[in-house]
Amino acid sequence: MAKKEKTEDAIAILHGRYVKDDPERKAAIQQERVSAKVAGLIHDMRTAAGLSQKELAEMIDTTQSVISRLEDADYEGRSLSMLERIAKALNRELTVAMIASEPKTQGVRGKYYERYQEGSNVVLLDPEIAQVFHDSESVNEALRRYLSEHGVPPGRKATRSKAQQA
Repeated sequence: MAKKEKTEDAIAILHGRYVKDDPERKAAIQQERVSAKVAGLIHDMRTAAGLSQKELAEMIDTTQSVISRLEDADYEGRSLSMLERIAKALNRELTVAMIASEPKTQGVRGKYYERYQEGSNVVLLDPEIAQVFHDSESVNEALRRYLSEHGVPPGRKATRSKAQQA
């Protein structure tokens, strides 16, 4: 039996200890991610527009404390109608998407699925090349190296600027 590699990655340790394959805990984590993302988006869009919470509140006929709650990741009372009002006030369009959940393989398919099952992470650095990494630091290092060599994330094509085309 192969010895399990130790990790110093705190998130991996906590995930392994408290979440593992528990679907309820995974769903709760996903819910928290969505909530944090929406709260952060409201905050980021408001501050990018140069507005205080009070100013945004006045624009949508509510109070500063409501905006404060909406920007709090722990708040659970957000509604689509309120998000629509905020989007309109910030001259934005609200879009909602429902996408298929990836199975436990995190999107890994084909010939790489077996290696994923063995506990490694697969990162496709190029369409023709796949490298298998056993810890997040080696993945990050490879991605940094790739970006320094190619200038764009894997899977994206470099575009030439108008200055380069001339």
